[in-house]
Amino acid sequence: DGFTGFTPIQNKLMQKLMLYAKKVIVTVTIDEREDPYRLEGEHQLFYLSKKTVTTLMRLAAEAQVKAEPPVFVRSGEKSDVQAVVDQEQRAGPLRLLLKPQGILQIPGRGYILFP
Repeated sequence: DGFTGFTPIQNKLMQKLMLYAKKVIVTVTIDEREDPYRLEGEHQLFYLSKKTVTTLMRLAAEAQVKAEPPVFVRSGEKSDVQAVVDQEQRAGPLRLLLKPQGILQIPGRGYILFP
């Protein structure tokens, strides 16, 4: 889909979501034989996915949020993570509205206040 990682502002938002949401699920495309935590040269096939993972892990550590181990799903399989994503999609599209007062509104699902 062309996703290459989060911008610095999006990373800050992800860190806030880690603090206030019950669970944050991020999916990246990576071969199951790869170590998602080992960032190697930029020329490697899954470099951008690994960079996303290592950045999110650093943000979680800074926020003192415990990360769950990765779940690898082969093509055609479903996991518990996919079941949660499917359930959220059935509940309707998730729209995030960032308001200038430092409030992130998730229509129909609540608010997150930013200090």
